[in-house]
Amino acid sequence: MSLRSAVASAVLVALLVAGCNHEAGTAASTASPSATTSASPPATPATAQSVRECPVQDAAQIKILSGDVSCADAHSIAAQYDLQGDKYQQIDTWTCYSEITATSPLMLTCASDQNAEFAVYSTL
Repeated sequence: MSLRSAVASAVLVALLVAGCNHEAGTAASTASPSATTSASPPATPATAQSVRECPVQDAAQIKILSGDVSCADAHSIAAQYDLQGDKYQQIDTWTCYSEITATSPLMLTCASDQNAEFAVYSTL
């Protein structure tokens, strides 16, 4: 399955789940603000500056989270990931794993043994 097909499938699943959970979403939107706030700390300026965004290609946005990897290499590695295969896959020196859920645009994350990491997000 191509990366573009996988993105389209992930978006379709998300839309279907969102439609099925419409009533739950309505109830959640009326909850108190403290019930819906994130427990994660806000991003620090240093963290935000270290992430590099690559140009969108094949409906995928790649963000270089750490290390020395080019956008072209990251796209090439991501394109080799088989979304129908095992969750964890070894691609050259990279270990990639899928993160496809109905509520997140994050599709997969790849990390190398050279302390580099990137994430692939759906733009659909």
